[in-house]
Amino acid sequence: MIGKSTYRKFWKVAGEDYQIVSKANKEVQNRFLISGVLIFLIFFICFISFYFSFNLIFNQNLFAAIISVFVTLMFYNIYKINLITLSPEKLGYSFPYIVSLFIRLVFLAIIGVVISKPLEAMLFKSLLAEQSLPFISSIKNLNSEYPIIWLFTFFLVFIVTIPFLIKFTIKPSNQYNRSKLVLNKKIIEKDYANFKLNYSEIFKNSTGEKLEVIENYENPPFNTIKKKDTRKVGTENDFLNHLYGI
Repeated sequence: MIGKSTYRKFWKVAGEDYQIVSKANKEVQNRFLISGVLIFLIFFICFISFYFSFNLIFNQNLFAAIISVFVTLMFYNIYKINLITLSPEKLGYSFPYIVSLFIRLVFLAIIGVVISKPLEAMLFKSLLAEQSLPFISSIKNLNSEYPIIWLFTFFLVFIVTIPFLIKFTIKPSNQYNRSKLVLNKKIIEKDYANFKLNYSEIFKNSTGEKLEVIENYENPPFNTIKKKDTRKVGTENDFLNHLYGI
């Protein structure tokens, strides 16, 4: 049986707040567990792929390992940022949310291909008649002589996208997403209240005048409902009359 600490570790790898996930139902918890395990596996594969590539380029095991760790961590951070920021802003599937997922999947497909191609050269180079080909040439020849290898590419691309699909298929109306939306809203409102307070204090200390933040929306800081303009504006005739003193 998997312990709670193991769950929490993989939830963190998946970029989720374990305090929220721990209160979600078992299905959501298991989904993010699978997501975390897959992400761990993806970046282990990523390291192997980059290590193989850099070792061929520099022919230095230690240097190749150091560079591979650096590049893998860079990819991991980009990947994780994209995953964390994939969150519904409403309790339903909105068009911007779907478009956001599509753009991320295209980006992930590119990452998947970049990771896959060196692995293909490492695993399937023995299929080539000429073993002494340069790295790029061996990848090119493999894909031209054995198009079926693209199945391996598509499989790896699919693995890379699974954590995003797992998160997207959790309904926005699910209790997990509800709790996350409420928590995010509280954090934003608290930070905005502190900003307004600091804004006034900074101007008071520097200029001696206490200035307030001008809010043109009913629901700052989200700014989705604009305040109605209650000013009375005259007609064109009123303006002309005023202009000519009539």
